[in-house]
Amino acid sequence: ETITCLLCLPLFVPSTRSTQNYIMCGYKSGWIRVFSESGVLLTEQQLETTPVLSIKMRTPPPVFKVPSQSVFKEDEDITILFEGKKVVSIDGQSLWLVLRVCDGQRESGIDTSRMHTAFQYKKWDLHHQDQVKDVVSLGPSPIHSRPSQPYTNSTQSFGNASTRYIGVGIYPMLTYYATAESTRTLSAASMATYVVSRVASPVFSFAKSWWTSGNASHPRKAATPYVPNLHQPPTHIEPATPIPAVLSANDPYRQINQISLCPPSTSSQRHTLAATSDALGRVILWDVIEGEMIRLWKGIRDASCGWVEVFEHEIYQQQQQPPSPPETIPRVLLFLVIHSSKLGSLRIFQMRHGKQVGAFHVGPGWKLVSCAREPLGSSMFCDKSALSVAAVLGIMEDAQLSGSQFSWLGSVFYLGYLVCQLPNNYLVQRLPIARYLGSVLVIWGIVMALTALCNTFAQLVGCRFLLGLFEGVTYPCVYILLSTLYRRSEQSICWGFVGISTGMGTVLGVLIAYGLAHLDGVAGMRGWRWGYIVFGIATVLIGVLTFFFLVDDTHHKLLRLTKVELEIVEERAKDNCVVRTTEIKTEQIWEAIQEPRLWLILLANILNCIENGGLVTFSTLLVSGLGFSSMTSIILQIPNGVAAALFAIGSVMIAKRIGRNTFTAISTSLVSLLGCILVVVIPGTPKLIGFYLAWAMTGTGALIQTLVSNNVSGYTKKVFYNGTNMVAMTLGNFIGPLMMTENQAPHYTGAIIGYAVSNAVLIVCLILIYFIMSKENARRTSHPPESETDVYLDLTDKQDRNIIYKL
Repeated sequence: ETITCLLCLPLFVPSTRSTQNYIMCGYKSGWIRVFSESGVLLTEQQLETTPVLSIKMRTPPPVFKVPSQSVFKEDEDITILFEGKKVVSIDGQSLWLVLRVCDGQRESGIDTSRMHTAFQYKKWDLHHQDQVKDVVSLGPSPIHSRPSQPYTNSTQSFGNASTRYIGVGIYPMLTYYATAESTRTLSAASMATYVVSRVASPVFSFAKSWWTSGNASHPRKAATPYVPNLHQPPTHIEPATPIPAVLSANDPYRQINQISLCPPSTSSQRHTLAATSDALGRVILWDVIEGEMIRLWKGIRDASCGWVEVFEHEIYQQQQQPPSPPETIPRVLLFLVIHSSKLGSLRIFQMRHGKQVGAFHVGPGWKLVSCAREPLGSSMFCDKSALSVAAVLGIMEDAQLSGSQFSWLGSVFYLGYLVCQLPNNYLVQRLPIARYLGSVLVIWGIVMALTALCNTFAQLVGCRFLLGLFEGVTYPCVYILLSTLYRRSEQSICWGFVGISTGMGTVLGVLIAYGLAHLDGVAGMRGWRWGYIVFGIATVLIGVLTFFFLVDDTHHKLLRLTKVELEIVEERAKDNCVVRTTEIKTEQIWEAIQEPRLWLILLANILNCIENGGLVTFSTLLVSGLGFSSMTSIILQIPNGVAAALFAIGSVMIAKRIGRNTFTAISTSLVSLLGCILVVVIPGTPKLIGFYLAWAMTGTGALIQTLVSNNVSGYTKKVFYNGTNMVAMTLGNFIGPLMMTENQAPHYTGAIIGYAVSNAVLIVCLILIYFIMSKENARRTSHPPESETDVYLDLTDKQDRNIIYKL
């Protein structure tokens, strides 16, 4: 086979905030294949039987660099042109998910050939031109406008076109196309179905493969080299849908071979310029909005074009200049790069008027390969922090709350959480988790949205109690899912990502709340009311997705497991030491009650969550007490979420590497203790350093849950441990805000000292837990059992002598 074109495809990895590179190749046979940067085939699909002519990616503007006013929502897409005027458009989000899933399968050693992972696409036929040599996607149109070049022939108006393309070639040489059908083929619900049907969580596989790559005892499998099957018959080829041409420009003596669209420098500027090269050695600069030529270069044979852009403030960031007001759109320096493979030259021109600013000789034979402008995927816990943010957005004034009443609003949430645990322990074992959790999430979201209607302390207390009551279901369900779907060796990573989701949820919630603060007074409502409405609606949507698409069993029908995969599932179940059952075994509950380890873990959870409850509820008030404004106090909550996420994932990664969960939990508790001390003793705004260090408690919490999930077996016993831990965590979170009394404001020194003492006692509990399990391990290794245990007997960790506790 022959590769006819390729695209460097960077992929955004949210868990590490980094970019991972892939290569998408088009073949003469019409196949599209995506490889890792080390050359391992991840996914392939035959979209046509004719050669691939071009592959291009369109990404939206970097809205994080520019003002948020007038932002028009854009999605990413991949545009592939085949010989015969066929264009395939792949939605960026769907491709991102497919590649993440495929790479996760590869890292886990799963044979991807059995998984039949394929990306979704739409196919168009550009039938208006005799030949199409290249095509670009302009994306969706925010306004009903079209180019107005006087010599072009308009065949239709744009109307409500969702996606626009420019095709270049011959007869006509340049044509605008538009389709009223969106390139996004998958809804959020169908996308969720697609992901869970392929793998339960590829993110955890990524974490596992990354962490074990440096461990000599876990050598990484060598990837199988890619060998194309040249005798493979053509797959089913979907027919293309003709789309209308809305505008065309023709010169019967000119054939345009290539078009390169400039990046959308800002949300308001969007795509404005394009460069084309033709068979006569001419390069034309176009204004694609107006449909007019700006400049012409001659004598550049076999030319190909690309773009480079630089934000001016990034160049001069070292200069001492006053910051620009937030409404100012940053200046973008845009350059056109023209490469001639025949001449071996590379010339650079500054836009918009085409002044040459550089020229290089690279030699003949080279080819200019474009890279995506932004990583693919870069364009894709809020309820508890919503109260904290609401404190500076007017809730205390609207409901006439005192400081003590605000403390009770933080605590009554966990009172509802506590009341929920007894019935929840029964229901979580008797009902399908997906249906149960999804239903509760919908009700939870409705209650949260209705909180916006509250005007008195009594009404807020009622809603906060109900919020806690319904949220109390979620954590135990997540615990059971992680304990039954993942191996013991994987569960620490799972809990680390739970911690990341909590921290990143806080960051996301704060960013949204900052935006909602500017809605203060819209429709006659304060900003804090808008916050509850938005988060409530989001929770309802997540509940619907959970109800229908959450995989809650290793044999779930959505997984569509083959016989080979079923064997893998059975092996994983043996490693988990637990299988799900609806039978409640009272003897396992009694066994748990008699264990000193249970009570030490409960005390450790209470002590850890005392600090968590206080900081979650009062974080914004603590920061504003340092002299920051309300808006600044909200923004300074972002490092809280980042710190919580880093401590959570960092602690479990370290614990996995050294094989000691308890020692790592002791270390994070020491860091949190140090943070509390710094908050008390350091004067002024530097207290923020200690405040952020105090969030090391999230790492401690994740590791305590890992200790339970790794070392407790017997399904009823595990559910009981989980339920009592939820009670302990609830009590801690209930007590924490009550320690923040009104007479301590604004620094709440007495409460912070109390949190420091809690951390000290917590360390003692963790040391005792370690010695109890270490002593039992020594006894079991000295007298090992003679046979393996059948996991389906549902034995407890005390009954199963083969279990060695993970310390």
